[in-house]
Amino acid sequence: LFEWTPNAEYADFYERNYFNGILPAQRPDTGMMIYYLPLEAGNVKHWGGRLDAFWCCYGTGVESFAKLQDSVYFHDVGDGLYVNLYVPSELTWAEKGVRLTQQTRFPEAETSTFTIHAARPTHIALHLHVPYWVEGYKITVNGRPFATATRPTSYAVVSRTWREGDTVGVTLPMALHTKAMPDDPTMQAVMYGPLV
Repeated sequence: LFEWTPNAEYADFYERNYFNGILPAQRPDTGMMIYYLPLEAGNVKHWGGRLDAFWCCYGTGVESFAKLQDSVYFHDVGDGLYVNLYVPSELTWAEKGVRLTQQTRFPEAETSTFTIHAARPTHIALHLHVPYWVEGYKITVNGRPFATATRPTSYAVVSRTWREGDTVGVTLPMALHTKAMPDDPTMQAVMYGPLV
């Protein structure tokens, strides 16, 4: 859908699922998977075991991890580059002769830094996702504040000619809020930034 219409609502949806559905399906200390998305408080399912409990539905959960990079970046037919997720990553845009690296500890930290590596000065309109939950989103370019109007569920655009070593910093302050379930507005999830 995003390839047809670069809509920030799609990025909001993907971010919620990435942090609350895909990443939590792997147990950090053992690497084992779970394929379970409870929709009711108090429901429990046990993790698979290393030798004797890897049920068939876990195979579907494993597939999700092959797509972790799937929707972090997109570019259009011109010079627009869309950043949808704040995750440690690297993008090579061969046609432009540009490599972009993103360093972050988000969501443990509320910042992300992008470094542009350009073979020659190159004009790119960098579209930075402003999530629905953020208040006080800030941008710096080469350490200096970059003034732009932002609103939740949108993109902040930094359009300029980039040179080797240019940096862009973003600050994404997180706060507690609630999010209604799509099919039942009386049921609410308590969230901190994008995290349930």
